[in-house]
Parts: sequence; structure tokens; C-alpha cells
Amino acid sequence: MHPTKGTNILLGDVIVTKTVSHGKLWRLKTVSNEHVLKSVGRKPVELVQAKPLPYDIWHRCFAHLGPWNLQKAENLVDGMAINLETLPKKGYACEGCISGSQTRNFSDAPMTRRK
Repeated sequence: MHPTKGTNILLGDVIVTKTVSHGKLWRLKTVSNEHVLKSVGRKPVELVQAKPLPYDIWHRCFAHLGPWNLQKAENLVDGMAINLETLPKKGYACEGCISGSQTRNFSDAPMTRRK
């Protein structure tokens, strides 16, 4: 994004909205259908069918997102394919998810006092 000009947001090869500086914030300025929409000079490319990757890889790439939410993301993202055979069974949790959920160190040993 250019610091004074902003950036264009595309849908395919057509600019659908622009960002406009407004003080310290950025606003979206939508382009109406009445105006001529600018086309971006890219060549159209064929979409290649994505190779399904295991659930574990997608789980780590999406910051340990759960299986239900990953399947929703798969429907929204082009080029994402999850191998359904690798989806976790009920009750499975990865080690990183478990350790990230812990907030206290449960221990039977008393804590040492500061001297």
C-alpha cells in the first residue's frame, strides 16, 4: 500500500474498491457501476486443481484452527484442499493446542519463596 495513494482491491481483474486516507485511518471507497471499472493488465490463468494436503499441515498453517473451521475455510479459499482421510477423530487434540490452553502450572511441589 502506498502511504499517500492507498491501494486497489480487486475481484478477478476488476477494481471493486480503493483505500483512501482519512487522517490516521483508511476508508474503503467503493467504485459504483456507473463509472468505468479499470481492468488490471494481467493475463487470465487457468486454475489448477489443488493437491489435497493432510489436516495437520493446514491445522498448523492456520494457527491451530479446528477441523470444523478449517473445512469452512476450505470452501472460501481457492487452492486449498484438505485430505478428508486425515481429519482427526473425536477427542483428538494436538500437543500445541493443549499446551496453548494451559494457563497455570499444576504441580504438587510447593513454590520456593524468594530470599
